[in-house]
Amino acid sequence: MSKLFKSLIMGAIVGILEVCLMTFQNADLYSNISTLIHWIVLGFLINYVNLNIKPWLKGILLAEITALPIVALLLKSEPVSGVPILVLSAVFGAILGIWGDKYAK
Repeated sequence: MSKLFKSLIMGAIVGILEVCLMTFQNADLYSNISTLIHWIVLGFLINYVNLNIKPWLKGILLAEITALPIVALLLKSEPVSGVPILVLSAVFGAILGIWGDKYAK
């Protein structure tokens, strides 16, 4: 399998995990689709961006940076939702960084 395909699959796996967690919060279809796309793109970004730092740290950094616009949108209507988004972004970003370093070469 190519690095691109592996990266997209890794992102899709993490995206599906987060969508599953979001179903407990009764998230709407558009939020679920947005989350899935976000993680698929992150699977690509984390595995192709070279920052010369530890893979888990690169994953956290990129996941947090890309989560900021989502959190900013939610601040007005659901300010409490920002914390779980940032926590899950850090956890799943680190996982993607580690997986990518190990498997997406």
